[in-house]
Amino acid sequence: MSSRSADQIHEAHPLQVNSDPAVTPGRPEVAAARALEIKLQKQQLMPRVRGAHITCYTGWKEARGSCSTVYELTGALGIRCYGQDFRMEYVEEKWAVTGEIALDQRVDYKTGGLVNHKPSTFGCRGGEVTQST
Repeated sequence: MSSRSADQIHEAHPLQVNSDPAVTPGRPEVAAARALEIKLQKQQLMPRVRGAHITCYTGWKEARGSCSTVYELTGALGIRCYGQDFRMEYVEEKWAVTGEIALDQRVDYKTGGLVNHKPSTFGCRGGEVTQST
């Protein structure tokens, strides 16, 4: 029997409720995972999350980039895949989520501007990802 509560993506990465959830030291994937987790908690969707996958495109020297999150939700129509992308910045030795961007965008870490890119469907059974709300 798992000790994971319904408000955690994974028991190995519990949410630290007494810290700033958008700022996390270490890897940008951790900051993006926490931002997604908080968003899904606010929408009361955590009990329906079946899986999540996060990839980041960042430049450490430039201290900016973006992360793409894809997650599966169970529902009346079966399992559907959703995604949310985040703008990231490395500030004061921490990666921080500084905003949400569309699934078909990523931050060009060299210029800081948004560029078009094909959304990832990695981890999605249906092969189609819907923008989360």
